[in-house]
Amino acid sequence: MSATVSWTPAVAPARRRAERVGAVSAPGRLRLTRRGRVVIALAAFVLAVTGFVATGPAQAGSPSRGIEVTRHVVERGETLWGLAGTVASPREDLRDVVQEIERLNGLDGAGLRAGDVLLLPVERG
Repeated sequence: MSATVSWTPAVAPARRRAERVGAVSAPGRLRLTRRGRVVIALAAFVLAVTGFVATGPAQAGSPSRGIEVTRHVVERGETLWGLAGTVASPREDLRDVVQEIERLNGLDGAGLRAGDVLLLPVERG
C-alpha cells in the first residue's frame, strides 16, 4: 500500500519589500540626515567667519595709525613734491612725506591732474 501526503505551505505576507540587487534609484532630491545638515551649516559658518576675518577692518582711503589729514583739491601745475613741501616740517625728509601722501591716496606715481582730491597729512612744522 502506498501513502500519499499532501502538504500546502502557509505563506505569510512579506514584512519588507524585496529589493532588487543592482537596481539604481531614480535621481531625486538629496536627502540629508540631521548630522549632515549640521555639518553643512557649520561649514558655511566657518567660511563666513573666515571671510570676515580675512578682510579685516580695512577702510579704503582712510589713514592708518591715526594720522590727522586734510582734503586738498589739486590745482593746475601742482606736484606731489610741491604739496609735500607745504606740509613737511623742516627736519622731515621730503621723500618720506611724498611716500606718505602716495600711501594715503593709493597713488602709484607722481602724476596728478587738476581737480583730483587728495588727503594730505596736517602740517607738522
